Amino acid sequence: MLTAKSMIPFSRDFMRRMERAWEDSIEDFELETDFEETPTHYNLKIDMPGLRKDDIGIELYGNKLIVSGERKSQRKEEDKDTKTHFCEVSYGSYYRSFELPTPVNVEKVDAKYENGVLSLAVPKAAKSGAKLIAVR
Repeated sequence: MLTAKSMIPFSRDFMRRMERAWEDSIEDFELETDFEETPTHYNLKIDMPGLRKDDIGIELYGNKLIVSGERKSQRKEEDKDTKTHFCEVSYGSYYRSFELPTPVNVEKVDAKYENGVLSLAVPKAAKSGAKLIAVR
C-alpha cells in the first residue's frame, strides 16, 4: 500500500531529476562570450547561433551592456505520415548583461552579426582630464 511516507524517496529523486533537467536547459541558453580589452575598446564576440539579425537586441545604459535574442521555433505541425523521433534544437530567449569597467562612447558602438557570432566593438570614452582649480 502506498502511503505519503513511502513516496518521500520517490519525491526527492523526482525533484532532483527535475532540477537537473531545468539546469541543463538553462545552460543551453547561455550566451558564451569572449571579452577583450584594448587601450581604446572593449571587444566582445558572442555565440548566438540560429538567430536572425532582427532577433538580436543590444542595449547600453551607462556602463551596463545588455545583449538579448530569441530563437523562434521552426517546427511545423506534423502531418499524419510524419513521426518525430527526437527534437534536440533549443528555442527560446537569450539574455546576458555585462558591467563594463569604464565609461564608454555610446554613439560609436559597432555591432556585426555573421555566421552565428555577434561581434561588438565598444569604444572607451575619452578620459576627462583632471584639472587643479586655484582658489582666489
